[in-house]
Amino acid sequence: MQEDLEWLNIPPTESPLKGGAYGPYTQSKRLSKYREEARRLVETGAAYPCYCSENRLDLLRKDAARRREKSKYDGKCGEMSPGEARNRKDGGEAHCIRFRVILIQVFISLKFQYFD
Repeated sequence: MQEDLEWLNIPPTESPLKGGAYGPYTQSKRLSKYREEARRLVETGAAYPCYCSENRLDLLRKDAARRREKSKYDGKCGEMSPGEARNRKDGGEAHCIRFRVILIQVFISLKFQYFD
């Protein structure tokens, strides 16, 4: 892709080949940055650790399909206490990080007025 950009005379400011201040440019070499950001999101409450097994998530998907509804995560681990989450993490239990989604309902009131 970089060669194609060069051919089009659109050279990147930075790249894996050229280097630069914002490297590394390969995802696998940025894991420490991703881990730090995930930690920050959890600390600020914008995300939380989820310890649900693949089996549990598969059961949620099958249940939604049976009811002919969209499959969605039920937020079970979002209600977990920080102490329980810490104990599970310290115990080496596998987890992922989920964004905390806050749903709000908005009601719109429409007023119709008829003119003669």
